Amino acid sequence: MSALTSPYGLVLAVHAVPLALLALSTGWLFHHTGLLSFGNAAFAGLAMYATAVLVNRYSVAPGTAILISFGLVVAIAFVTGLILVRVHGIAFSMVTLASSMLLWVGVTKSRDWTNGFDGLSVAWQRPLWGHDVYAFSNADFAWPRIWVVLAVVMGIAALLSRSSFGVKLDAIHDNEERLRFTGHRTHMAKVLAFTVAGACAALAGIVQVLTTSIAVPGSIAWSASGIAIVVAIIGGVAKPYGPVIGAFFFIWLESVLLETGNYQLILGLLLMIIVIAAPGGLVGLVSSLRSTLARRRRAHAHD
Repeated sequence: MSALTSPYGLVLAVHAVPLALLALSTGWLFHHTGLLSFGNAAFAGLAMYATAVLVNRYSVAPGTAILISFGLVVAIAFVTGLILVRVHGIAFSMVTLASSMLLWVGVTKSRDWTNGFDGLSVAWQRPLWGHDVYAFSNADFAWPRIWVVLAVVMGIAALLSRSSFGVKLDAIHDNEERLRFTGHRTHMAKVLAFTVAGACAALAGIVQVLTTSIAVPGSIAWSASGIAIVVAIIGGVAKPYGPVIGAFFFIWLESVLLETGNYQLILGLLLMIIVIAAPGGLVGLVSSLRSTLARRRRAHAHD
């Protein structure tokens, strides 16, 4: 049975969407600004926990809780971006990693609010836009709906990349000092890019809490951001759909290798081979193969 239509395939597809959104947020930010964040998972975790707390403690309707959580995380991303994007290179990566770990410590220590290491289960008591929220745990129900979310986010990312805002970010990535000398302000552009990435990560957390009905501290740890970076590199960051392809490939490959005793070792070796053989990711590899075939066809046509 096709992997896309089998029950197990749909479960994997649903499981891949939050990772795809998180990888997209990380890859898009890195591609356009050169800022490699090890803290984007923190925004996803914040959205998860904020939704869970609002629903459990304050009996807020699911739709309202999701909107409030999303707005709160976007605001936090903007405020933290004002500070964090002032540093560059490895320093930025380390600062985002440290921020993520500080939040993880706070979540694990606040048992009254977050239930610590055990995670916080969400007791959905009201419907979400006419549907039982627990229905999202069913892959048949969840997949077409969260796919729409993923497709819309990919479309927005593509539009931003092609807009004047995206062009300015590319110029910042190429030579920020030169752009400053021409009279352009670069700090706020990077802050807005960081905020966009935070918003995308928040959607990843919202999708995950809808499909699992639990918020776990592991979703905030820097390792979750690290996996998103690996996935984005595997798929390729040059296009918005690259990290998404990387996420689906990663989840599928992980599921195939789970039956082996040393699946993590095999997975690591395969990922190393992919990264070394295809620096541009799977998307770059396909593009290179297409270019090679096109050149050969033109050469045959001239012969």
